[in-house]
Amino acid sequence: MIYAHHEGYLSFNMFTDKECKMDCDKFDIKQETILIQKSNDLVFYSYELKELGRYEISPCKKIKLSENGKYGCVLTSSKEKLLSLYNIESILFRKSNIANFSLSNKYLTYQEGTSVKILNILSLKEEKEYLSLSYYKSFNNSVLLWESKDNKIIIYNESFIYEKSFKEISKVEGKEDDCGNLFVLITSKYVANNYYGHDTLYYYDSLKKVLKKLEVEYPPLFYDFRRNSTVVCSGFQPSKVYLLNKSGEIIKEYEKGIRNRAYLNNHSNLIAYCGFDNLSGNIEIWDNKTNELLTKFKIKGASLFEWSPNGSYFIVSTTNYMKIDNEISVYDYYGRKIEE
Repeated sequence: MIYAHHEGYLSFNMFTDKECKMDCDKFDIKQETILIQKSNDLVFYSYELKELGRYEISPCKKIKLSENGKYGCVLTSSKEKLLSLYNIESILFRKSNIANFSLSNKYLTYQEGTSVKILNILSLKEEKEYLSLSYYKSFNNSVLLWESKDNKIIIYNESFIYEKSFKEISKVEGKEDDCGNLFVLITSKYVANNYYGHDTLYYYDSLKKVLKKLEVEYPPLFYDFRRNSTVVCSGFQPSKVYLLNKSGEIIKEYEKGIRNRAYLNNHSNLIAYCGFDNLSGNIEIWDNKTNELLTKFKIKGASLFEWSPNGSYFIVSTTNYMKIDNEISVYDYYGRKIEE
């Protein structure tokens, strides 16, 4: 399903005869569940737009669905700063005076005052509390944390806690795959002539329980887990693309080109190279088995690329800040425009 958020409403089933619109201030979509907030209403819907559950809430700052779509979390913007965890049947957990939160299928991590607490949403038991944290993110198998006092990276789950200290950390980001492996991007060495700092990409192997630096070109530009593959794009332009296995080992290197994104489809038989942001909007589609270039074109201002579930089509959107010439287009893998 293709959807788009406009001012005040959400469009569903775009490019079909079932396209419809719904009033919406904030939303999240995961699996086959849609969570919509409009004014004081919070509503769970199915993909068929059947209402599954409805709650009355105060104006909210943030809403989020778990990856499996079974849980929804809301943080209000009122003085109470109320954090609420829902499923389609009931309110499961509430806590006031919360600054922020991160939700996954298993963990709700939230900031209360100077402490960060980890709640197991399956048992509704608080498992751990940390102080002096500058970053936290809940994943389905673990929680990634950065303890700023000791420049320490912590990977927490209920059966094992991994810790590793660094000389300096200025920023942390992370992504997780279905097996619990993690990409951890650590930024350090902010200096006057380098606004972005020095980025180093690490890989956490959940089986070996080790965090290792990836031997890829500097700087890391893009990294992503797909259903059967792991992709990294890195290096000054022309940049390089790497394919990794589940242990974080490089199994394939692609030729250099002008790009800062790389997307494998679900079958891993096609790969798209994209040059977004400060690049010219170029898109290349390659056969990942034969290394044959199938199509190459440019879309000025392109900012988003996504393969269809069957891997034969893709969408490209331009969503610039000024909202001028914003559009969504559907292409086949030979670059022929199907819908706009």
